[in-house]
Amino acid sequence: MMHGLGLTLIVLSGAYFGLLPVCRMQRQLLLLSAWEDCLRSMAADLHSGGLPVRELLEQAGKRHDLLRPLFREMCSQLDWLGITAFSEVWASCVAEQSQLLPREALGLVRLPGDVLGKYAPEDQLAVLYRSADGLHDLYGELHGTLKTTARVYLSCGLAAGMITGIALL
Repeated sequence: MMHGLGLTLIVLSGAYFGLLPVCRMQRQLLLLSAWEDCLRSMAADLHSGGLPVRELLEQAGKRHDLLRPLFREMCSQLDWLGITAFSEVWASCVAEQSQLLPREALGLVRLPGDVLGKYAPEDQLAVLYRSADGLHDLYGELHGTLKTTARVYLSCGLAAGMITGIALL
């Protein structure tokens, strides 16, 4: 009985390790979607009302639960450092998510921080839309990759667990 339970746990642990990269890619998909939606809503707010940067950040934090802590941190740092250091505030807060986002997405997410509050509204809108479109494309690529590789990761993890279990017999 105990021997069978031990083997089952070994096989399941292999399957678990196969699920880890799949869960990471799903988390990246959620973040990409949240950032895309956030940038598009910021562009809509900027287009409709020409809101100041702080209000754009507050609105973005209210609308996007996944990014709420990030935007709260941006607002608090902005209060402390002032608008002149906004690009550094944006970059430092985005850097906290560097482990969670794909490398290609980091540049797209950092880009609005260099333009918001500094240039004409049309230029700010263009950058927000360009970044959102790039994130949308990355989302499509990652979603396709997830669909094709999820079974492979799970199967490899399960096979590794089975092989380990058989070797221990």
